[in-house]
Formats: sequence, C-alpha cells, structure tokens
Amino acid sequence: MQFLHFKTRSLQITTRDSRHLVDGEAFQNALYMIDIGQNDLADSFSKNLSYARVVERIPSILAEIKNAVKTIYDQGGRNFWIHSTGPLGCLPQKLTMVPKTRGDLDRYGCLRSYNDAAKVFNGGLVALCEQMRSELRNSTIVYVDIFAIKYDLIANPTKYGESLTVN
Repeated sequence: MQFLHFKTRSLQITTRDSRHLVDGEAFQNALYMIDIGQNDLADSFSKNLSYARVVERIPSILAEIKNAVKTIYDQGGRNFWIHSTGPLGCLPQKLTMVPKTRGDLDRYGCLRSYNDAAKVFNGGLVALCEQMRSELRNSTIVYVDIFAIKYDLIANPTKYGESLTVN
C-alpha cells in the first residue's frame, strides 16, 4: 500500500514540472529490492511459538511476499532483487532474550532452531522466486542469499579482518 501511495503521489508531483522526481518510466526501470519476511519470522519466535508452529506460518509469509512483488509487477515494475532472511539464531536480540542450553546452540553460538526455520523460509523463497520467474513475463528476479553471506561473516570473522572471541 505504501508503494502504491508513493507511486501515485510521485506521478502527481512530476506533472507539476519537477524533473528531478521519479516519473512513470523510472518506476518501470527501477530495481525493486524486496527485503521482507525476516521480522515476521523472528516475531513468530518472540510469541513463544514452537519451531513447528513457526514453520507452519512460513507459507503465509511467502504468500505476502508474492503479493507484494505481483502488486509492483502489475504497476509496471520488472526488476526485482529478493533477499533471503539472515541467520535469525545469530541475532544478539534473540540470543539475549531466549532461555537456552548449550544443546540449543550451534558451534558459533547461534540458536539452531531459529536458523533452521530461516533455512526453511529461504528454501520456500527460492522456490517462490523460480515460480514467479515463470509467471511474471519480461521480469528479472534475482534471489540473494543473505543467510549465507551473514553466516559466513559469523563463522569466519578472521577472513574479513576481525577476530571473534566468545565468552
């Protein structure tokens, strides 16, 4: 809804002789970065839902992402960069707020169940991107694996110039 309001308002303003604002062609040629779902997934755990219940919610989150992409596509958008969710089990907020035992943590100190749910979500997102590529003609949909990028930073900090000490 925010996108639709923004587009409508921008097009109204550009008709008033403002050449530095986004016009209709720019909306068609824009790169739309879709980075939604992580808060929904993380919030599910915050509601004290079990891993199984969190995973049950994933299809509805993915449906909302598809709806968002389809809405932009129907408005002329054709270029999409869709981010996966990161390693939720490594978020400091989750690590400090969740009671845990050593068995709940992986070898880097991240919550296994949170990261496992993120992986299920991301697998569904990959499938959704493949589906949308075939359904949304003349579009470009790029899936970006944020989980792998961020987890690699956590797992291999010295590779990036920093050392990590866990107490």
